[in-house]
Amino acid sequence: CVRDPMGVKPFYYYESGKVFAFASEARPLGRHPLFDCSISEQRIADSLVFPLEHADKTSTLFQSVKRLPPASLMIVDEQHVQIKNYWQPNPEFELKLSSDEEYVEAFSEQLERAVATRMPRSGNIGVLLSGGVDSSVVTGVTQALVAKQKHGSLVTYSTILEPEQKCKESTCIRLMQKKLGLNSVTVRPSDLPSIKQELAQIMSLAAEPFDWCMWQVLLLANQAVQGRCEVLFDGVDGDLIHSLSPSYPSQLLRDGKLREALREEYLLWDRYYDRNENIASRYYWLFRHLGLPQSLAWLKHFKPAPRADIGHLIHPELGKLMSVEARVLAMHNEIYGQGLQSLRSRHARSIVHPVIAAGLERYDRVTALAGIEVRHPLMDQTLVELSLAFPREQKVRDGWSKFHLRRAGMKTIPKQISFRKDHEENAWRFFDDLVDIFELREQVQNANNIDQYLRPGVKKNIGKLVAGDVIQLYYLSQSLRD
Repeated sequence: CVRDPMGVKPFYYYESGKVFAFASEARPLGRHPLFDCSISEQRIADSLVFPLEHADKTSTLFQSVKRLPPASLMIVDEQHVQIKNYWQPNPEFELKLSSDEEYVEAFSEQLERAVATRMPRSGNIGVLLSGGVDSSVVTGVTQALVAKQKHGSLVTYSTILEPEQKCKESTCIRLMQKKLGLNSVTVRPSDLPSIKQELAQIMSLAAEPFDWCMWQVLLLANQAVQGRCEVLFDGVDGDLIHSLSPSYPSQLLRDGKLREALREEYLLWDRYYDRNENIASRYYWLFRHLGLPQSLAWLKHFKPAPRADIGHLIHPELGKLMSVEARVLAMHNEIYGQGLQSLRSRHARSIVHPVIAAGLERYDRVTALAGIEVRHPLMDQTLVELSLAFPREQKVRDGWSKFHLRRAGMKTIPKQISFRKDHEENAWRFFDDLVDIFELREQVQNANNIDQYLRPGVKKNIGKLVAGDVIQLYYLSQSLRD
């Protein structure tokens, strides 16, 4: 058994004695009458506390069902089950080209190949267009290839709000539609009542508590199936795969590049952070990464690092039993720790972080429910290795994340989108409508299978919970059904 390098396609297995079984989903194995599989309270706790979904690459909702990690080879015989890793990104190699243009051209050529190899031989191609940089770049490249090859057609699928609601993502989607002349299917909150029955039927099949945040993908995948699309493309995940962590100025500081570090930190703050956060506090944390003394706390608006928050939904006793707070802190230290010696080493670690596999598995599960396959051109192995090999200045520059991807995007999409300096998802604006239309508060209130895992008073005060919490609890109750 072999799993692809990035973890696009999942592989679940059950092994006990002389029995070995596998599937593309965990539930058929976990609920099989011949297998001894109890529910994992550890994963129930993980589902109630962000970011513990990403705690590892092997656990599932069932104690005895495991996930084969990405880039793994499994050998099974009568005596043993052996698992070997066959690929790791190489942080030692740096690609040296002579100009910015050559780097952009190299990336653009490989991105075009990544899209082309994922296109079906015929039929419609759907693209999940969110209005962000990544999905917009994939849309632009795909449209150019469809026009060149003169077969099939491209249809984009998006959720948008009305113009008067002043949603930045929706504005960018409309700009893409206008500038590229896209054939588009859009869903507004006002459309939800008309598709209630078909969406409710698919949502009722939810098998994983972590998929609650994917309902937009489920909705749009269902629309793509009705539009007779062969496959769906998505823009996952430029920020983690083709860029560096926003903490990169701290490494510049360690390398003795004081002026450059201060400049990049300022530009990051200017492009991405809330202006209510004073730049002085950003500089404080920049220097604190070097272990400088608390005397620097005179900088304005300094706020000490918060303790790990184990969440307002999980029962405190379950949180203690599963060491939730300690595990959250351990994950934070793993991501932001100072053990690695170079920015490229940090980049390589982010490429193989469990968050990548978890996100891709969610996409696979949700689109499979709708009956369509999702493909991720930005996860192409050669493209990933190429980005890793680029110098820092090609990946982050002047406060811009994924700098080379943005420049490559300028070939096919408007500059206003390729170099947009804000980010605002519109999913949360749909949540209230979704909860009301499907009466999810009532369904959660009547779901007795989650009571023992919830903080006392959660159900009593369910009317005060934000819609996202309600959807999360609904998915948990669905995943625990018999």
